[in-house]
Amino acid sequence: MKTKEAQDLDDVLKAFDEVDLKELEAAEQLAMLHDHVLLKVKKPEDKIGNIVLPDSSKERQKTGQVMRVGPGRRDSDGALIPMTVGEMDVVFFPPHLFREIEHNGYKFQIVHEHEIIAKLRDGDEDGFI
Repeated sequence: MKTKEAQDLDDVLKAFDEVDLKELEAAEQLAMLHDHVLLKVKKPEDKIGNIVLPDSSKERQKTGQVMRVGPGRRDSDGALIPMTVGEMDVVFFPPHLFREIEHNGYKFQIVHEHEIIAKLRDGDEDGFI
């Protein structure tokens, strides 16, 4: 039997449309630089049950699945600061911070890693997906 947290995580992950092979190939053709993160963003829900959500509630935060990450940014001494998010992580970020791009007919969003406000945790040792 799954814990409530594990079931909630499964529900969020199922909310993402299936990533088709061509979309994955399109994402793999893009190399992120510095601390940029390429995301596939989940479309906001129009309603929950029978309750229609107003546009203002749909724009509070965005949920995205990480498709590609850059190597990280450099500190003032030139040392590489590695990324803390990885491919296929599910992350949350404010709606106004991403930049949208289109490649091979697929839309992706790009954010800087520091603009991501959270990533989903599961029960693994390190606590993250």
